[in-house]
Amino acid sequence: MSDAPSTRGWTRARYAALVGAWAATVILALRDAALDPHDPSRVGTAQYGHNSEGILGVVLPLTVVELAVALAILRPASYHAAWPRAAAAFLVFAAWSVVSLMATMHAGGVLALHALWVLALALGCLVATIWSLLARRRR
Repeated sequence: MSDAPSTRGWTRARYAALVGAWAATVILALRDAALDPHDPSRVGTAQYGHNSEGILGVVLPLTVVELAVALAILRPASYHAAWPRAAAAFLVFAAWSVVSLMATMHAGGVLALHALWVLALALGCLVATIWSLLARRRR
């Protein structure tokens, strides 16, 4: 029973890490969209590397869905040496990061930030899987 406050602290830390990474991604995406708005005068290869029209309206809701999926899979409030959930989340987000990274070809910074967010989710889930497996072996 003495480790209950410690467990609650780790649960809050996991929530804070996920939500903090999401918030940082949103802030950086908003900043990038403001600094590099869609310019309809760019045509052909001049569009490469610049944000397309309406991309922020696509990426921001998508990041909310991804955060919700991560929380649903990991269930941080009850996470206790459950490596299969972390491994499943890693597989989901690793596959999705491949798709997201492929979508960044010739895209602007907002889409690149989204790809980095998904890649960070995948790597975080990999770390959680390894951490959980190691914690299981110590028992």
